[in-house]
Amino acid sequence: METEDELWHWQLKKRVYKDCPARGFVYVWEGPVRITHWVNVISIIILILTGLYIHYPFVRPNPVDAPYMMGTTRYIHYVTGIIFAASIMVRIWWAFVGNKYAHIKTFYNPFNKKRPCIYHLISEILLLP
Repeated sequence: METEDELWHWQLKKRVYKDCPARGFVYVWEGPVRITHWVNVISIIILILTGLYIHYPFVRPNPVDAPYMMGTTRYIHYVTGIIFAASIMVRIWWAFVGNKYAHIKTFYNPFNKKRPCIYHLISEILLLP
């Protein structure tokens, strides 16, 4: 037979686990947000590496082995830039058609009059002489 303390502890434990939001799967960020995020990360890394090589060619290959290495690097840089721009456009589009977490209404607006403290502070800063 269980004591009253053990029974109370078991009921509390059952209630806490039942109401715990981490118990279920919460799908906040949709697929397009996740995909555009990782496309942006990979694009920025490639753009940085190819941009550095275009500005400072740290590898000088033999013209016989790689006759057009700088052109290939510039082409990769160009295509990656187009992919990055397309990813940004998809994310902007998804800000209007996505769920409530990805929607443009959830982005922080410092000029929102519903937050008078922040609105007043920013308006004072912008109107200083």
